[in-house]
Amino acid sequence: MTRNRRSRPHDLAVQAVASAALGTLPLHRAPRPLRAAMVWGPAVLTAGVMARALLRGPAETGPADTDVVADGRPVEAEADPATGAAEELEAWTRPPLAMVVLMPLAFGGLVGAASAAGIRADRWVEETLRRRGAPAPRLIIGVLSGVLMTGLTLLEDRVEDADGADEPGRAGGA
Repeated sequence: MTRNRRSRPHDLAVQAVASAALGTLPLHRAPRPLRAAMVWGPAVLTAGVMARALLRGPAETGPADTDVVADGRPVEAEADPATGAAEELEAWTRPPLAMVVLMPLAFGGLVGAASAAGIRADRWVEETLRRRGAPAPRLIIGVLSGVLMTGLTLLEDRVEDADGADEPGRAGGA
């Protein structure tokens, strides 16, 4: 785990408050251009990043090739002794054009559809709470989103801790 335990409660509190504040915003009441940007922005970004990743060759190195150790110094990743960089570059071929076009479009469409579904779900939850007579539906949605986000973060940390304890050489490992 990269975070220290001392700052963890503060991080969780900030995350819960931010999530609750964002949860109170009525997404479905935003102006049409803003709603379109909330759907198309992540979709186009996903498609573009995926297409770039598919076209990126092994000779292009980036920040993913370095690790940062605890004191903040970058450490180069170890090269695979079985294959050299030149052999890897020779063996690499660009993926077929259909894959470079269709996969990013499919994943971008999936992200766009999920964004649109989120906006519709927001409307549905607010309308349902209003029909049931909730005094402040947006506040309830905000509080629930903060609680949900904090719970998911704690669950994720618990799973990471359990996985880390199983690995040899890590704290708690055999």
